[in-house]
Amino acid sequence: MFEVRKSIRQFRDDPAWTFQRKARDYLAEFDRGGYPFSLGPRGNFIRNLARGRLASGRPVSLFHLGAWVRTGGAPSGEHARVFGVAVLELDLVLPATAFTHSGLAYFTKNWSRPALPCPAGTVTVLPLQGPNDRIHRCSTDPAFADAVYTLQLRSLMRTPAFGWRTDNNRLIGWRFGRRPLTQILALAERLNSIADLLSNP
Repeated sequence: MFEVRKSIRQFRDDPAWTFQRKARDYLAEFDRGGYPFSLGPRGNFIRNLARGRLASGRPVSLFHLGAWVRTGGAPSGEHARVFGVAVLELDLVLPATAFTHSGLAYFTKNWSRPALPCPAGTVTVLPLQGPNDRIHRCSTDPAFADAVYTLQLRSLMRTPAFGWRTDNNRLIGWRFGRRPLTQILALAERLNSIADLLSNP
């Protein structure tokens, strides 16, 4: 928790970043029908939004996403799971595509919540490393999804467990947990490498 607070201060005080404690207007830009926003069936909220640019020049947003889910017991019982999210802005629009590490299955309610906000056909389960290490993939353009699933992409997705999806001209990546913004920035750098692969499948 100390590292999280420390990283928040670091980004808040850095003039290279624009920081917002809450960001309801920014949240409204996203369709709740795809990961990680679909993981909050009872609503979402954003905290600690930091906006800036990567060394590559791509605009990036880093934030904590709270996803409200129902708990057992009373009908009104609910709690928020928190995810670290990075969003890259791209200079092109890509087919709606999602790749999600199998280690995140619990938070997707064993894949029952939608990865994409649009119909994308059958989910394909792909090998990654060990027998319980898989990638769940879906796309509106299966040929594109096949083309980008290279050895480089597999290497980028091995550890830590995370998921990503395209959203028009954005690339959204997410991990479970209220992580330091520095760790979310590291996720963004990994997404940046993925974006390079997606731009030249």
